[in-house]
Amino acid sequence: MSYQVLALKYRPLVFEDVIAQGHITKTLGRAVKTGRVAHGYLFTGPRGTGKTTTARILAKALNCVEGPTPTPCNKCPICKEITAGSSLDVLEIDAASNTGVDDVRTLRENIRYLPTSGKKRVFIIDEVHRLSGSAFDALLKTLEEPPEHAVFIFATTEPHKVPQTILSRTQRYDFRRVSTSALADHMTKLMKLEKIDVTEEALFLIARKGEGSVRDALSLLDQMIAMAEGQITAELTASTLGIVDRQLFVGLMEIIAAGNTEPVFELVKELFDSGAGIEEFVDDFIDYLRNLLVQKSASDPDLFLDVSVAEKEALVRQTAYFTEADILRMIQILSELLGELKRGYDERLFLEICLVRLTRMESSITLQEVIERLNRLSAPAAAPSQSSEGGLFDNAKPAPRPRPATSSPTPPPDDIPAPDQPHAAKPETAFEEGKPLNLPRVQMSWKKFLENLKRRKQMLASLLSMGQVRRVEDNKISIAFAANYSTNKQVVEKPESKTVIEETLREFYQLTIRIEFELDAAAAPMPSGKRAETPQINADDLFEKDPELKKMVDQIDGEIIGRRKIEE
Repeated sequence: MSYQVLALKYRPLVFEDVIAQGHITKTLGRAVKTGRVAHGYLFTGPRGTGKTTTARILAKALNCVEGPTPTPCNKCPICKEITAGSSLDVLEIDAASNTGVDDVRTLRENIRYLPTSGKKRVFIIDEVHRLSGSAFDALLKTLEEPPEHAVFIFATTEPHKVPQTILSRTQRYDFRRVSTSALADHMTKLMKLEKIDVTEEALFLIARKGEGSVRDALSLLDQMIAMAEGQITAELTASTLGIVDRQLFVGLMEIIAAGNTEPVFELVKELFDSGAGIEEFVDDFIDYLRNLLVQKSASDPDLFLDVSVAEKEALVRQTAYFTEADILRMIQILSELLGELKRGYDERLFLEICLVRLTRMESSITLQEVIERLNRLSAPAAAPSQSSEGGLFDNAKPAPRPRPATSSPTPPPDDIPAPDQPHAAKPETAFEEGKPLNLPRVQMSWKKFLENLKRRKQMLASLLSMGQVRRVEDNKISIAFAANYSTNKQVVEKPESKTVIEETLREFYQLTIRIEFELDAAAAPMPSGKRAETPQINADDLFEKDPELKKMVDQIDGEIIGRRKIEE
């Protein structure tokens, strides 16, 4: 037997099998059951949503040997003929190729004949809006007073082109676009029947590319099945079909949150090398931002989101990085980019400019915040709002990405101790002054910070590298150590060590930052997840390399017991 495409092999045979059109199939099924079948129907909706399929099922429901019944048997000769498209009592006409008045006159003559084997003669006219005006006029009288054995079913994707005189003589049913999740679930069931290995993310990419059309989505899935040798993954699907992987937007938002410009150019290069459409990329990015806005703003975002589990987790995490005003401004900037691309400007150049603008975008603040900050600035120097640990705005919770300072940098407070190594090089500043921290920003710059700390305190940098950046909230960094690194935690959280670390953090990030430490069995020993292979050294060697450690031990009348691997 020759191969059948999925759209034909798994075409619905009963009303219950039609996807996401329950509001229509239930009504039609009840109409058949109660004998309230109209003589004219108009099925409208996007392509591939089941209009013609539902028309065939209705024809079977009216003509089945067990009917009329809302559940045709699909076993009797009449049902099999209608399914195969060979029934003499069910005529499917393509209005695109039969547009003239003569075609309608021929149809009117055929209507007079009684059914050959069934109970009704069903005339299915697809793309009915393509009929000419004179053809519609010729159809009016027959449609208004058809023979008792005749039922008309019109299908169209453009109901506004159908004359009002036709609309008033039919019952209209609007087919809905199938949601991405419903399409993905449907394809998951089919792939289990076909015993084909495909990931959830790949199915969501195909479903989103199908744009609500079951037929289009199954055609794309057929293409992927023919191409793939093993598992169908999201990466393979994106590269084969020219679709932008949604994980790309997840990573891009992390880059924007971190204020990191350099990866933007690499991302754009990969995008162009893959051959993906730039306008489609921008459209999908706007859609991702819309989902982020819903997740941020809605009390029950699941009612309005149609995303995979992985994308949902990313949205929940990234809502902490941006305000609603930030997301709206990003959508506006991307919308402006779409207009520029339609004018024929250089796609690569303008996309790079736009993404750099997003990484450098100043955070939105409300007028009330501006007034509060001005009031604090105008307050006396000894006002209670100032603390010994920070600046004027420590009592206010900072926005995720506030406006960078435009004035000259504020000198550090006098109560911060000077480095215990005066000759050490000044740590290299990683970001603009005044931009608060978030988790992506710290994760992307942590290795560079440790290098700066190493110039000042090699031992502290080595011990701190064994921890994992776990949380960043309100300019406070939480470092988690595995249980077997409890000694590291004890050393770095000593007041002397903590002061040096926080001072280096302040100079590196240009912010007053607090740091805290915790033990967590799930914490990785190093940011890379791999333990450094370094030689063991004894306590005497350690004291020789770092006299300050010996001084600390002597002050607390302590003693080092055991040995641990210390990164050189």
